[in-house]
Order: sequence, then structure tokens, then C-alpha cells
Amino acid sequence: MTTAAAQDPRSTDELKQALVESLMAVIGAPDDEPTAETAATTLRTLDERLAAEAGAHQGPSGGSGRPRATGTHQPR
Repeated sequence: MTTAAAQDPRSTDELKQALVESLMAVIGAPDDEPTAETAATTLRTLDERLAAEAGAHQGPSGGSGRPRATGTHQPR
């Protein structure tokens, strides 16, 4: 199954900008259903894209790749 994020040719930064513009349009026309749907679709697409990018940056164990706290630090 291909997601909307995979099909959208815009970069992540372009999607972020499109979301800002869509939300501003909703503020300007709060009762306009097509405007609201455009904003919702853009939000879903950006959310999928960011989730996919976050998953691609995780290490093989599924973690973030950052060292884990070991609990050895003792407060003074």
C-alpha cells in the first residue's frame, strides 16, 4: 500500500510550508469545508512523512541511536 506521503512529490520542508499556508487559509475562511479538508490532508501527509523519516533514523534495535542512561550518575 502506498501512502499519501510516499506519493507526494514535495519535500518535507515544502509540506511544512504548505501546512502553514493551509492553516492560515482555515483561519481566514473557517466555514469553508474544502479549505479545511486541504489542511487536514496536508497535515496527514506531513505526519506520515515525519513518522517515516523518524523510523528511518532509528538504529537496528528500534531505538533512536542515542546512548541510554545507565543510572550511574549520582546527585551531589
